[in-house]
Amino acid sequence: ETGGGGGGGGGGAATAAAGDEECSSSDEEDELEMVASGLLQQAEQVIVQSQLEAAAKLKTRTWAIAEILHIYMRRYLLRHTALEFFLSNGKSFFLNFFRPAENSAVLKRIVRLIDNLPHSKAQNVRLFGLNPRQVVRNSNWTRRWVNREISNFEYLMHLNTAAGRTYNDLTQYPVFPWVIADYVSSVLNLHDPKTYRDLSKPVGALNPTRLAKLKERSAMFDDPVIPKFLYGTHYSTVGAVLFYLIRMEPFTTYALALQNGNFDHSTRLFQSIADTWQNCLTNQSDLKELIPEWFYSSSFLYNDNSLPLGRRVDDSGNVDDVVLPPWALSAEHFVRTQREALESEYVSRNLHHWIDLIFGYKQRGEESIKADNVFYYLTYEDEADTSSIDGDNARQVRGWVGWSVVSMGWSVASVA
Repeated sequence: ETGGGGGGGGGGAATAAAGDEECSSSDEEDELEMVASGLLQQAEQVIVQSQLEAAAKLKTRTWAIAEILHIYMRRYLLRHTALEFFLSNGKSFFLNFFRPAENSAVLKRIVRLIDNLPHSKAQNVRLFGLNPRQVVRNSNWTRRWVNREISNFEYLMHLNTAAGRTYNDLTQYPVFPWVIADYVSSVLNLHDPKTYRDLSKPVGALNPTRLAKLKERSAMFDDPVIPKFLYGTHYSTVGAVLFYLIRMEPFTTYALALQNGNFDHSTRLFQSIADTWQNCLTNQSDLKELIPEWFYSSSFLYNDNSLPLGRRVDDSGNVDDVVLPPWALSAEHFVRTQREALESEYVSRNLHHWIDLIFGYKQRGEESIKADNVFYYLTYEDEADTSSIDGDNARQVRGWVGWSVVSMGWSVASVA
């Protein structure tokens, strides 16, 4: 199975990223289970179909080994069975191998071939096959970032890539932070600290009132198997990616496929920047962070394909382009301002706090408790690894774990 660079190779879900806070937890779980079940069925259908059609459908693709820059070990559908290749022309491809350890054997073979090439473009071959922590520790990214030799955007992309986040799999899409907290003013002052989100807190802890309710619910939760948690949903989900990118292909197609060919109700679609931010601050089921496109592309804000997305929440017209904050003169100006904010002095001095929460030492254990950063246990990488599951009921177990991950999201692999 392959996924082309810049697309999405892992399937998608059009789960509602915004919703009614008063909705009962059972209703929410039923909805998530329905969407996740569809995702898993789709994934299994793709696997079976590719196996059956084999020679009739598959075609040979050739890449020059000398053009390989990087190779990373990857997970696919919760199993450590994939590889991702990055080429010198800027393209990438994602390969999944059905048999366990086959990806490792292929990687070793390619590394031997690269070592024997007189002229190879590979960078840091010694990093190929290392785990995320080893990749970051053996690279010079952090030193260069601290010395401001690379931008905040570039460093975050490096961390995402090392941690297994990729454009080639919607279940493991790169995650970026909300940085601006003001989407209502007519003028935005990027020199004012009040303009920015508190990067020392996860999204779920930004609103003290909501956090108090979540803590109360966590305190009452008592299960002999499942550890206590604050957040049953996640900052990075398939649904969040499709929520943001629904106006663009191939994401439109993914969203439609998981809604029986129809768009979700317009009230649950991405209509307004300000409304989305407000929902992330107040809704107990909406903790999503951002994706890289918010900092370099305005395309996701335009309804260039004239999609029939329904009526606006206030019934003022049809849902069309995303409604921008008053300070944004255009979609391009909005994205440029987002990037300027990301590279601002305030964010540069505080971004390490957010990195600790998402990629670092505040992700798990006692530090995550202190930081109000505790998610449902199956959203953590080591808890949801199905690579070693076998036996008569292996498929059912993988399916159950898969439902949990797809419906609630998946934590970034720690690099600390």
